[in-house]
Amino acid sequence: MSNVLKIDADYSLLPNTFDIFIGERIKDLREKRDIAPNKFAKLLRVDENILKEYEAGSRRMPATLIVQASQQLCVSLSTIFSDKIPMLNPLSHVLGLNDRVR
Repeated sequence: MSNVLKIDADYSLLPNTFDIFIGERIKDLREKRDIAPNKFAKLLRVDENILKEYEAGSRRMPATLIVQASQQLCVSLSTIFSDKIPMLNPLSHVLGLNDRVR
């Protein structure tokens, strides 16, 4: 048996620490504005369950949707991409390492 790590060809599509960070930021900003998940999902034209996956970081949010979310939340992209962006380990999503550097 080989000790070689096998990597799925679609590993780049898997959520990683950055996806989790962005989802948490958007959820935090949404909650601070008292916008219910179902209402925000309608504003973004996505299913509420998909929104919950984005906010949990279990699904990668497309860049166009991040822009749309910032517009709906009336914040700049720099507010979403704040100075607290975690350092990323490029293989963290493959190896299951989701530790964030603070």
